[in-house]
Amino acid sequence: MLQAHPELQGCVAYCRDCGIRFFTYPRNAGRRNLRWPFGCRDHHRRQRSCQRSTTYYQTPAGKAKKKRLNARRRAKPTRLIASLLYLRYSKRRYLRFYRVFNRFAMKCFLHEALMFWGYAARQCIIDNTNLARLRGSGKQAVIVPEMASFAERYGFEFLCHAIRHPNRKAAE
Repeated sequence: MLQAHPELQGCVAYCRDCGIRFFTYPRNAGRRNLRWPFGCRDHHRRQRSCQRSTTYYQTPAGKAKKKRLNARRRAKPTRLIASLLYLRYSKRRYLRFYRVFNRFAMKCFLHEALMFWGYAARQCIIDNTNLARLRGSGKQAVIVPEMASFAERYGFEFLCHAIRHPNRKAAE
């Protein structure tokens, strides 16, 4: 084929690792700094990622580095956010800890808790968190539409407690 089309001879690239010939795009014709052609790149990346993970800590220097990193991680305590959901009068609780708690994590947490219990109460009283509340507080609170549709799917509604009314809180 290359003899019939001499203009394509510049579009041939060789893989550095396995020596296979590939055709590249005409805009890459004549370039010598192509590392791997596209078809071979993912294959070699997968091979090297496995190889790197198995041999990295086998040397004494690698083991020392791993010990240093682990000691640094242990020295600094990790800040966690506790998320708690419970049924008020029965005292059934569901507790999870998160490093980062955002709206997606809140939806995941509620889903896990409701699947664990198997049912949901009609009202979910929240403590005026901005993850579910758009603005206002108490009865004037406006719930974020995304969270309102999430609650509707599970058959409950979010209610915010009024400020300085601790008896309206979900806690004891």
